[in-house]
Amino acid sequence: MTVDHNPAFVGVPSLFRLLTPTESKKGRDQDPGGAVASHTVWSNTIMTATNLHELDSPPWQRVDSTIVNVASDIRSLYDQRFAALDLSLSTACLVAYLGDFGPVTQTRAADHLHQGRAVTGTQVDRLEARGVLERLPDPTDRRVWLIQLTKSGRELNKSIVEIDKVVRGELRSGVSREERQLLAKLLLRLQANLSNALTQGASDKPSLKQPSSKN
Repeated sequence: MTVDHNPAFVGVPSLFRLLTPTESKKGRDQDPGGAVASHTVWSNTIMTATNLHELDSPPWQRVDSTIVNVASDIRSLYDQRFAALDLSLSTACLVAYLGDFGPVTQTRAADHLHQGRAVTGTQVDRLEARGVLERLPDPTDRRVWLIQLTKSGRELNKSIVEIDKVVRGELRSGVSREERQLLAKLLLRLQANLSNALTQGASDKPSLKQPSSKN
């Protein structure tokens, strides 16, 4: 599984960066047909709206909503395929990350995958129980533990890479390299706008002060 070294994607599998990198509760327990049906309905909806200007369309037919729904469908597809390995997308991302950068600390893995440390800890515990990864002491700091793939984990990572390759091919069918590059540029621009909006929203949030009590 390749990792995009664009500054906006450092340490994160490039296609997976489109998705919310937290543990999915759908994946293995979800009926695979649900994702296919959802994709079909959404595709038909978009097809009927192609002649409308975006601003004249209802909210569920606008480009931002399309991005959210496409990302959700991509995640569902990966969860469906990785279910054969008894993995969810986010857990497969952790294995792939360790395959490229391990051994690393659990904290560093969580930060690079943009997911919570508690979620990462749960994933590490499960993968360790399966013999996929192991903990070992950091030779430079006895207080810290590193995580790395075992031989079994490296073999599992090969399967993850193969599944990822197949899914990428399916997703890119009929889409030229130039179109993908343009899409990537637009998504990066939207991501920058989102980052600015989130930062501005946080700074504009009024502070809540408790009223002082008078005796």
